[in-house]
Amino acid sequence: MFTHFFIRSGMGNARNQSHISRRTNPNESSIATGKTSGSQHNRSPRTKRRKTNKRRHQEEDDEAQTPELEPDRLSELPDSLLLHILSLLPSFNQVIRTGTLSKRWLHLWTFVPNLVFTRSSSNPKKFVSGVSKTLTQSRVSKVEKFSILVPYSAAFSSDVDSWLLFAERNSAADLSLRFFNSMPGNVYTLPQVMCKNSRLNVLELANCVVKPVGLVSWNALKRLYFYGVMLSDAAMEGIVSGCPVLEILHVCRYVFKGLKVRSRSLQELVLSGYVHHFDEDDCNAYLEISAPNLRTLTISSCFYTWDVRLEDVTSLVRADLSFYLDIDDDAADVEEYDKYLDLLQELMEKLHHVEELKLATWCIQVLSVLEVRGWLSPSLNCKSLTLDTHIVDCDLPGLARLLDISPYLETLVISTETLSPSEFFVGGALYVAYSFNGKHYFQLRKSIPEGLLLHLKNVKIFGFRTVRWEVELVQFLMKNAKVLENVNVYLQREGFQCQSECCVWHETFDEELDLSASSPRAVVRFFESAEEFKEALKLETMLTLVE
Repeated sequence: MFTHFFIRSGMGNARNQSHISRRTNPNESSIATGKTSGSQHNRSPRTKRRKTNKRRHQEEDDEAQTPELEPDRLSELPDSLLLHILSLLPSFNQVIRTGTLSKRWLHLWTFVPNLVFTRSSSNPKKFVSGVSKTLTQSRVSKVEKFSILVPYSAAFSSDVDSWLLFAERNSAADLSLRFFNSMPGNVYTLPQVMCKNSRLNVLELANCVVKPVGLVSWNALKRLYFYGVMLSDAAMEGIVSGCPVLEILHVCRYVFKGLKVRSRSLQELVLSGYVHHFDEDDCNAYLEISAPNLRTLTISSCFYTWDVRLEDVTSLVRADLSFYLDIDDDAADVEEYDKYLDLLQELMEKLHHVEELKLATWCIQVLSVLEVRGWLSPSLNCKSLTLDTHIVDCDLPGLARLLDISPYLETLVISTETLSPSEFFVGGALYVAYSFNGKHYFQLRKSIPEGLLLHLKNVKIFGFRTVRWEVELVQFLMKNAKVLENVNVYLQREGFQCQSECCVWHETFDEELDLSASSPRAVVRFFESAEEFKEALKLETMLTLVE
């Protein structure tokens, strides 16, 4: 037996009603309404003394009942702790405002080591002037973090130079310089003085030019992030070789022709949105990676090369292949797709040892073609497999092949939240050449590998639309996963309309759907709230860590 049930969203939280009570001085009314008899001129000295003593006692009682103001305990904290608290504020504008609290706080902000400036007004000139003025008042001797996010204009070039000089002079360990709205020909160039720095631990640059003259020397740099940075392949290779302890490298929207990433210290590499030189006649761009200690590799977004060489990645644990190649399918014939098939085939063979693997639509559909062609793929060692795709008929052979060659798989995640915008084939010669019988694909499979799904315990599906292919996949998993424990499904009810016969959508499908399980411990949960679905996954992860 197995269990399945719905977890629906709540109707909202009840309003908390608060009652404010006021303690009244029992003598207050008598004081306010009390009347005295006779004229003050007729009072005897003894009466006056008695009234004076009574008034004094009443004032003492009032003072005793008046609560004392609590001392400002925050201001009593040592400077080091207050500076740490101020460093946690997200913007330096908020840090400066604390100077109005009291004299104790008036100049405290000038010693804060974290300087984070984000444009908060529509006047860039005013923002730039404010940053420069703030830096002249800063008294910090060592900057821990220096971060600037600003639209760039050539008119601000000298100001930016002075900011970087301030960061370099004050031994900034974490430097972030991000520009936006930069126009061609109006882009900031990093000063040469920044190409040699022995104190930087973290460097983040966005939408600027890096053109080093001579060798780059960032001996202490461990994390490097480039977003839309313009530099040559030789400069990029020189930067990597000039960072002997570099552990994390993220590069996004980088134009290259032939790039070699070689590092013995690198542990995490993220490459997103690589393109080739459009003005070159020879567009045979390539990417070569040799990093024996690399543990995480991500290649995502649009790629314009089919030549990716993984020379030494033996330590890889996690691999994310969420990339796609922009192909004019209608203008190509079947033979021209061989290079794309060869690319993914080689990548899968090089990554067979990773424990966590993620694939998106394009790669899954390439695997479908390889499966139809009879590709003898190596067995995968992955324990966690994530598929970022809407399941359609073109995905099914590739998906089935992945399950066949993953004997150690414990967790399967199917997500449609960040779907890749491109598929491998959208028509033309390739679609005609390969016939994918999506209808009842899993039910019609002639042979099931003997060791299939022997270790699968957890299935997570985000964006389940109850399309027939999705339903039959879940039924296939329930039937063949002998030790299955948890199946968590978020139902995508909103924003989905399907008039096709493949759709089995209806309000009572949970009652009529056959989810017979071979595992006695299988529990199926359907969520109608994305937030509750994610919270359930977090709880499940925490319980797994405890165990």
